[in-house]
Amino acid sequence: MNPDNLTIYDVINLVRRLSNDQIVIIQREKNSEFMYRLGISEPDAKDYLRKLTVDDFFEGPLIDENPERKHFLWVFKKNVRGVLAYIKLKIINYGRIAIVISFHEDEFN
Repeated sequence: MNPDNLTIYDVINLVRRLSNDQIVIIQREKNSEFMYRLGISEPDAKDYLRKLTVDDFFEGPLIDENPERKHFLWVFKKNVRGVLAYIKLKIINYGRIAIVISFHEDEFN
């Protein structure tokens, strides 16, 4: 599967099927603080990601601002324990890995 030709439905279905080891949440301060503040463990966060729906879709596919990085970005906004979460991810390794760049409170509302 070519991750550059994915639809939003493909992205959602791929993430649903990935194991915890195949979903990588980047340990950024914003992500860690958000998870800590809401009492969400990393496995809990990955469960929220597997529950993404088309209704949670915000925008994408987007080109990464860094030309060194390949693959498109997908953005979702999902209610997580009463807080609107901003979720940005990319699918790599032919659909076998999801890299979650952002999993924090939505600052853009």
